[in-house]
Amino acid sequence: MLLKRDVSGGTNLDSLHFTQILWYWDTSVSMQNANGGKIPGFMYFQVPPYQFMLVKRNKDATESTGNFNTKATTISASERESGIFWYCYERGDIKAIFSGYNAENDFSGSYLDILMGYCSTVGKTKFSETAGARVVTISQNGKKMTSSMSYLK
Repeated sequence: MLLKRDVSGGTNLDSLHFTQILWYWDTSVSMQNANGGKIPGFMYFQVPPYQFMLVKRNKDATESTGNFNTKATTISASERESGIFWYCYERGDIKAIFSGYNAENDFSGSYLDILMGYCSTVGKTKFSETAGARVVTISQNGKKMTSSMSYLK
């Protein structure tokens, strides 16, 4: 019997399924073989992978910046660890993962050399104080990447 493990605040949200992760892995390997090397990329999700909780809880170690809504008990990550972060880490081609679900946080930080950015809402809602879009800046040689929020207000 599997035990209930409430790690992200009781969101009950789904996470990626094995077939989706397998598609990423197979596509990544296929692209590497066709191009003679790994192709750097970003991933975007609505529901953030579990590791976003680690970034939020380890601000100093992940050099996180941005807004961490202290009133929100969760960042709306799935309670089920899909493994997508570890597959990205193993492949080494995904340089950043961006997500956002509850529109109350807009932080970013790096975990194991993968930039993880949580985005707030881009529309006018009750969260208009943090409404904006995440901007990613990549150096000309592609070696350095930064991320920040650009707010509507």
